[in-house]
Amino acid sequence: YEAVSYTWGDPTPSETPGLVFDKSHTLPVTESVKSMLRYLRKTFRPRHLWIDAVSLNQDDVAEKSVQVRLMNDIDEQASKVHIWFGEAQA
Repeated sequence: YEAVSYTWGDPTPSETPGLVFDKSHTLPVTESVKSMLRYLRKTFRPRHLWIDAVSLNQDDVAEKSVQVRLMNDIDEQASKVHIWFGEAQA
């Protein structure tokens, strides 16, 4: 897997559809995550990304507190770590 470290930006999930897993399951994500995923997308092969906003239950404080302590290990074990500050401003 590849890990992604990114700036959250506005924490409000986007009004437009989020990540689509199948026809009946979507996950609301922020505009920052959506733009990052568009940028990192590989059209010719699957990509396995570890993204905290997607991989962790953001509503579960106990889960997040455990996982945050593991972030260093997650990054060290990843084949690559991407850093995303957002899209360039004109």
